[in-house]
Amino acid sequence: MTAGGTRRKAPGTSGSGPNRSSEFLCGVSQVKGLEFDVVVIPDATPRRYPDQPDARRKLHVACTRAIHQLWVMAVGRFSPIVP
Repeated sequence: MTAGGTRRKAPGTSGSGPNRSSEFLCGVSQVKGLEFDVVVIPDATPRRYPDQPDARRKLHVACTRAIHQLWVMAVGRFSPIVP
């Protein structure tokens, strides 16, 4: 949401219909303030998101970008900050 309270969708996510499909691959620092229908966090491991304040903020930003679906994945163990 923007400061005015309106939703700001990410580039390439507008449109409707059964053939609507777009992917937007980026880092967490690039998505603050944007929203996506689906968010995939492919590497929610302790190495990527250690139990530190900065990692908690980044994971929070990544998770709260999802409007409809959030997928959190890890090979091996999940980060200790993933509930």
